Amino acid sequence: MSDLLYICLDATDASVENEVLAGHCEVRMLGATSAAELKDSDLAAADVVAVWHTIWLDEALFARLKKCRAIIRMGVGYDNVDTHAAARAKLPVCNIPDYGTEEVADSAMALTLGLFRGVLCGASKLANGESIRGADAIAAAVPYVKRVRDSVLGLVGLGRIGSAVALRAKACGFDVVFYDPHREDGSDKALGIRRAASLEALLGESDCVSLHCLCNADTFGMMGAKEFGAMRQGTLLVNTARGELIDEAALADALRSGRVAAAALDVHCQEPFARDEGALAGAPNLYCTPHNAWYSPESRHEMRRKGAEAALRALKEPTKSLRNVVNREELLPFLMPSQDAGADALAPEAASGLVDSLRTMAQPLMSQVSTIQDGAKQLGAAMDPRLAARPAGKPSPAAAPDNKATPKKSGVGPDFTGFFLINKDSEAYQAVESSE
Repeated sequence: MSDLLYICLDATDASVENEVLAGHCEVRMLGATSAAELKDSDLAAADVVAVWHTIWLDEALFARLKKCRAIIRMGVGYDNVDTHAAARAKLPVCNIPDYGTEEVADSAMALTLGLFRGVLCGASKLANGESIRGADAIAAAVPYVKRVRDSVLGLVGLGRIGSAVALRAKACGFDVVFYDPHREDGSDKALGIRRAASLEALLGESDCVSLHCLCNADTFGMMGAKEFGAMRQGTLLVNTARGELIDEAALADALRSGRVAAAALDVHCQEPFARDEGALAGAPNLYCTPHNAWYSPESRHEMRRKGAEAALRALKEPTKSLRNVVNREELLPFLMPSQDAGADALAPEAASGLVDSLRTMAQPLMSQVSTIQDGAKQLGAAMDPRLAARPAGKPSPAAAPDNKATPKKSGVGPDFTGFFLINKDSEAYQAVESSE
């Protein structure tokens, strides 16, 4: 048996994980519901740590990990992991971005159609014992019901799930419009949908708005009083992304005023959700499900298998070879090139030669550029090809799928600038800096 250890903090069944990891490491499922329940002995021994969404991983927890190589977030969103603190602890955080795209898209469409066709409202009224009979009574019971054909469905975020919803909605007859400032030009043409120039523009023309973006510092509470005020009277709202995207007090006011005719939410600011507690208590025409949009037996098995495969890569491959690292850019300043194992790591003799090469080439190149950063990019073209081949840094969201409505940062790309950031106090860096 290997002395390597995989632990999952908040799950109990290990059957799928053992199928992938047997013979490579020990699998230990802790079944905790909070960080306080975790034993230091388990955390200190872990080589890879997996977590679903019930435990918050922060700097204090990372300090309890003594030899961990990676964090595997079992899901798309990673808002329960402090990715900045993980980077400082030199821990890559890998998510599973593609495990349940169909399920969430199908659920979003089910909720959307349930609002449009009065299914959610009608079922709720009958469950509460109401008697509804005749055309007038039906019309009064579900006053916001609309015909789907040519109704405008506005999607906030056009990542994997948003795109899947767009295709389903088109098939149903919706006129689909999306807002996502980070999708490349032509995304609308590829899917045969329309693009809104701003969130306000999308809100102003949509009959229903469906959220499909990450929750981070820029999108937290993005649907507030101002945004609800930009909607047309009687707009519908669906959220299968993250509860924190919505200011729930503002939504409750919008539901009471009729600005939002009805809302269907699979995610909430506080989970498990209690209908009679919090800002949404007593709000009318609100239909909620318990964060189950992602679930099917198939999607759960797929996520566990993909999570175990990601753990195996973390055990067997160098950090820079890992996939779906959501804090890759933040990690770079904390990782020296030689820290990664593998044949393509920068050897000590190469590093020594690099210093001499920098001294020789720095002066003529620096005379042509105005900043150390520009000079670094030019130097990169002449350096060891293994440095030039470093993978481009990815924008790192401040917090939690899939969905690409996230801010882009300027990051360390596959140029020599990355080496300066990593080796800022090195002799080579000082040599080039002093040549300006």
